[in-house]
Amino acid sequence: MLKLRVRERWQRLQISGSDQVVMLLLSVMVGLCIAAAYWTAHPKSGCIRLGRGNSGPISCDPQVIAGEAMNIVLFSLLFAVPLLYILGRLLVQLFRPLNAPP
Repeated sequence: MLKLRVRERWQRLQISGSDQVVMLLLSVMVGLCIAAAYWTAHPKSGCIRLGRGNSGPISCDPQVIAGEAMNIVLFSLLFAVPLLYILGRLLVQLFRPLNAPP
């Protein structure tokens, strides 16, 4: 039987509460950005207002709408890259060999 000793590996990580909060906030921001991009790409009326508030021009062109949604996805990368870096470092530490067998 394969003994991965996940409990020992998880305890060795020693993830602090602040690290968990940072990862949670970054995950929430990525999720909100992806949701905003989806809502922008699929408007109920078929048109979106370009600009802030109610003062911008209205566009019904699918390419313009897709471009605006892509801008939001690119903005979400600002939150996704640090999150993926943190998770990658944790995975490297998690799969590092343990010192002594039990």
